[in-house]
Amino acid sequence: MLPDGLRDALSATNQRFFARRTLMRKYGSWFDVDWRKNYQQMTEQEWKSAYDEAWKHRNNNCVEETDADLILGALAEKGTVLEVGAGIGTLAIRLAKEGFSVTGLDVSAEAIRRAEEAAVHEGVVVSWREGFAEALPFPDKAFDYVTCCHTLEHVKDLAKATAELKRVARKKIVVLTPKQKFRLYAENYHTQFFEDPEQLADAFGLTRYECREIDCIDHKNEFQGKAFLYVGKLGK
Repeated sequence: MLPDGLRDALSATNQRFFARRTLMRKYGSWFDVDWRKNYQQMTEQEWKSAYDEAWKHRNNNCVEETDADLILGALAEKGTVLEVGAGIGTLAIRLAKEGFSVTGLDVSAEAIRRAEEAAVHEGVVVSWREGFAEALPFPDKAFDYVTCCHTLEHVKDLAKATAELKRVARKKIVVLTPKQKFRLYAENYHTQFFEDPEQLADAFGLTRYECREIDCIDHKNEFQGKAFLYVGKLGK
């Protein structure tokens, strides 16, 4: 492990001289290398199309990346769950297998299509919906729990997204997001960055919460690094 100062200096050099061209060579035309420059001006349809294309080219096993056992422990009692940013459905399917009544939502029609196929293959029932975290298509307090894992870092409007998660949850909100600094060029479409747990806690503004750093270094899939697990409690 390099010292933080040296690692930051090397990263800055890479960002300035190499990162953009490296990403273009690696991914080709389907990947929007300038995502962080352009995302605030994108229409909803452009956003959906970008993520549809991403899911055609990538697989992301969310069970390992979201530490499903920790999430299940945070939820504790069985009940209804909305998984925001369900991707190809791995965590939603795991929750359904554990006895929760699950709705999985994602902005990408391609992700939902693959999630539906996976749920049928696994023999579980999950309700799938398309939609944005900033405008959830559900009434107030519609779910006991809301989970949002490796998704909050992808939203366009953080304040709207956190307000919506709180609006539709009755008991708890469980969020997992990477611990990371802003980089203009990277192999993802991240738009929100959390360097310490207070930033994540402040984004929700709940008085009752737990937020801790977890280690995902040994994960085998797309995300390896440090992350924050946030559990916000609502109601009395």
